[in-house]
Amino acid sequence: LSYGISIAQLNNVQTGDHDRQLQVNFSLPLGHSTYAPMLSSSFIQDTTAGTTSRGGQEVLIGSAGQGHQLSYSFSASQAAKDSAYTANGQYRGAYSSVAASVSRGSGYTQQSLGATGGLVVHSGGITLANQLTDTFGIVEADGAQGARVTNSVGTVINRSGYAILPFLLPYRMNSITIDPEGAVSPDVEFKSTTVLIAPRLNSVA
Repeated sequence: LSYGISIAQLNNVQTGDHDRQLQVNFSLPLGHSTYAPMLSSSFIQDTTAGTTSRGGQEVLIGSAGQGHQLSYSFSASQAAKDSAYTANGQYRGAYSSVAASVSRGSGYTQQSLGATGGLVVHSGGITLANQLTDTFGIVEADGAQGARVTNSVGTVINRSGYAILPFLLPYRMNSITIDPEGAVSPDVEFKSTTVLIAPRLNSVA
């Protein structure tokens, strides 16, 4: 549990009164695991020129799935007579990423749905990706179908023995790791599960 409390007081030269502000916030993990959902809450009370207003916000953030492919967040905020609620979710599969959100407040409702992905043509064939960046890598692991590439959520070795790994850092040493536990065939023997690579900017490694 982490928390914070702040109190401020200012002299209002126009009214001669004291303007005060009280702010309280805390964060609490809902579980003992590394990826346990996190609940955050904040409360603020502001008194200006003799008028007091209060507001607050609650946010829940978490993830689910073996590789934490699903991430989600829920938030609720209140201020005076206004309130708003928002729910967001994103699923990063092997071949695409899908995101959705719903928001509702006083006088409005909003929904959104989006998907991203990519297709890479290389010497080993055609490989789909859940996301593409300026600098990415092509991972080859023949016979390791289903094994996860732990550097990127949702990235797994496909039937042809390839995977696309986005978000490589250019001109820096990147450690690429495959988790053999997820391989479909138990007969696959990995001589090495980690490789280091330092790609150039806007390149395919």
